[in-house]
Amino acid sequence: MSDQPEALRLAELFELEDDPESQYRKAAALLRRQHAEIELLKAERDVLRAERDQARACLERATALIGGIHALMYPPHVALPDGRMIVFRPENPHEYLQALSDRIRALPDELAALKEETDALRAEADKERDWAGKMTATAEAARAEREHMVELQRLQIAWLLARGPNPPQ
Repeated sequence: MSDQPEALRLAELFELEDDPESQYRKAAALLRRQHAEIELLKAERDVLRAERDQARACLERATALIGGIHALMYPPHVALPDGRMIVFRPENPHEYLQALSDRIRALPDELAALKEETDALRAEADKERDWAGKMTATAEAARAEREHMVELQRLQIAWLLARGPNPPQ
């Protein structure tokens, strides 16, 4: 059993047809083009999945940053039904304010790190897309070269057959 996809095995069988205008040869060319498109779409799918996963990770990190800042905020005042108001008063408000300030000051660095990570992933994704495109183009060029060689061999055989068994000397 071959590792080759069924479509490519069928294409090879169809290409054995002698008539270059045969529907089988046309079907073989169509199968090869569709297989190349499928491979390109699979590569694109993998790149998009990686980008999605990266975006999710960045969103989670950003959410954790904002959540950490929100966690340091004082709770809201609570009004009781009898009209009394409960207010949070920390023992050392400077400690809370310092922690909140530190987290807010860290935001630009964290956001820059997120941007660098995202840019690196986009560059890698672009390389993947370029590679998939080059591989598809290379495969198409190799297939065209094989078709050209087969056509040359057919022309040589036709010429030899037209010449007859005893060529003039």
